[in-house]
Amino acid sequence: MKKSIPYLFAWICCYSFATKEICAQKNFTTAITLSKEKVLPTYTEFADLDNDGNQDIFSVGADSLGMLSISIWQQKLENQQSSFIKIDSLFDSTFSNRVEKLNVKLADIDNDNDIDFILTSKDSNESKLIILANQGQFKFDSLYITTLANIGDFTISDFNNDGFKDIFINANVLDSASKKSSLLLNNANKFEIKELNIPIFRSAVCYSLDHDDNQRDDIFISGFDSVGKAINAIFLNNNLEFAFEKLPLDSMHTSLAAIGDYNSDGKVDLLLSGKDNNKFYKTKLWLNSEFNASTITIDSTTSPYKMLSMVDLNHDGMLDIVMTENTKNGFALNKINYGSKDSLSAYKISVEIDSLHHISGIGDINADGNPDLYVYTQQKDTVFAKIFINKSTFNNSPALPIDNATIQIND
Repeated sequence: MKKSIPYLFAWICCYSFATKEICAQKNFTTAITLSKEKVLPTYTEFADLDNDGNQDIFSVGADSLGMLSISIWQQKLENQQSSFIKIDSLFDSTFSNRVEKLNVKLADIDNDNDIDFILTSKDSNESKLIILANQGQFKFDSLYITTLANIGDFTISDFNNDGFKDIFINANVLDSASKKSSLLLNNANKFEIKELNIPIFRSAVCYSLDHDDNQRDDIFISGFDSVGKAINAIFLNNNLEFAFEKLPLDSMHTSLAAIGDYNSDGKVDLLLSGKDNNKFYKTKLWLNSEFNASTITIDSTTSPYKMLSMVDLNHDGMLDIVMTENTKNGFALNKINYGSKDSLSAYKISVEIDSLHHISGIGDINADGNPDLYVYTQQKDTVFAKIFINKSTFNNSPALPIDNATIQIND
């Protein structure tokens, strides 16, 4: 196991007003390097997949032919030093880990305190929904599998509040001719398919959130309707009967979204990124309010965004916005907008991280309470991945850096 050579990556930015000045400083140590890899990450998450208290790395990536696969690296922590080992032979024969289309989400679907994989995949013109239950020791066996009429996005939540997570799919499980979405109700790991009064949207993205504060999660969907019009809507959950509520964002088709209480008013807000009718890529913040809902345009560009997140990077109690835009020349434009309790617009500070590094995931890899950044660079057919360790010391809470760690990859 070779050691990486840490180096300090820092940015300092200041923004001044007539009477106030805000300075934000972040220090990141490059702690993990990646040897030669031919799979380009599309998104990455940190999660404790083996219940050992350490965050592991889960990534979905595309090879040179565009085929998608899942990769996992196990974190081993000894004497406050971490090493990462790539895990092979993850899945049973129900899932071929190299498919044309792949959407994966993590959740404890069977209530055994292990994180499971829920995925939709398309291979050889067959679309499936597969639940792979975590059996421990990085082995995943199929708990449920069904064929889909078409592959669609999905979201996971306990929609009927029975203690088990259910799965909403923007596709129909039972009838290929139907234009209605499906809900897989999880009855203590026995799944019942329910057809909903929610239409199937083309190129849709789905998220669950409690929009109306009734203790039942609702469903946000953005996609194209049957006549090709972009629709952004929330379907309000009333005992599994869903009522349509359109959002004033119909000129934009959302491709990425993040959910959180951005303005700390106790209501869940939506951060949305997508393409408008004028072919501009925009990021908009939809602030959910009982009295005065509003939309703020955060950013506008001619290149698509590849990563979008709301997370408190600097321990000030406010969510910050992290965006990565892939420019036309192949470089990344990484932007961070810092939230403020005093204002929703005036106090935003935009900073760029090294354009050679594309952010593809955010998580607390060393369990110090600071969100870290998973980034990658590409040189021809070689991908180098790193983790920038967040050394934020807000409120005198120093981070514990990982100083010598390397991910070993089979060439």
